[in-house]
Amino acid sequence: MGRGGTTGVAVYPDICPARPIYLSGVECAATRAAEAEGLGVGLLLQPGSHLEKKSARYRVFGADNGCFAKGESFDEEAWITWVEQLPGAFEVPFAPAGAARESRLLGEGPRRFGRLGCAFVVAPDRLCDPEGTWRRAERWLERVREAGFGVAVVAQDGAEEHRAMWDEEERWDALFVGGSTAWKCSEAARLCVREAQLLGKWTHMGRVNSWKRLQLAASWSLDSVDGTFLAFGPDANAGRFLSWLRALAQGAVAQQLFAA
Repeated sequence: MGRGGTTGVAVYPDICPARPIYLSGVECAATRAAEAEGLGVGLLLQPGSHLEKKSARYRVFGADNGCFAKGESFDEEAWITWVEQLPGAFEVPFAPAGAARESRLLGEGPRRFGRLGCAFVVAPDRLCDPEGTWRRAERWLERVREAGFGVAVVAQDGAEEHRAMWDEEERWDALFVGGSTAWKCSEAARLCVREAQLLGKWTHMGRVNSWKRLQLAASWSLDSVDGTFLAFGPDANAGRFLSWLRALAQGAVAQQLFAA
């Protein structure tokens, strides 16, 4: 995996490595409460979700491509047009090994950092097909960057063996862990995340809709996760959602104190 040129890991003081930002596919009272409390929450936009205007309420958001939902009807040209109209370019220059990764600190208080904006835009992919995903994504990587955003590639089942993605890592800025449930929770996926972190990339896991999965993501020191947990009864599930984020916050504080 990779080209073997990495010599070490950059260290940023006070970063909370076990507290991924939760990018919700739903905007509601629970996400607004979490943002007000400084719990590390944001939105994951998708074409047709109409969350673009609401993203201004949050310090961080990501932009997915909508491939999975649209299937064969996915229109790449319509998608890139949507991307080029997205709000919220970074208020600081995008730098995956520096400014962007500092967004982990947002949870330490709602006033410590200002708005960061869009952490990544996900290039088009094909479920469980690393070769097909790379072929579909690569033509759009520079176009997303030209629009002012960091671009994410989706790691599908077998991504650990897909040389093109790793050999051309300078063309992308973030790794989005997708694929089947079994693979995305596997040691192979964890090694992909670790490689991306060594390369200074933003790391993200999709479809995190349980406390167990969120704990796994935190143990891998991912920068962010996404989920639609709140889509299924936002009022009924708000308490559990907030309890997850508070538990992560308490764990990160305890970890820092132990390391001090």
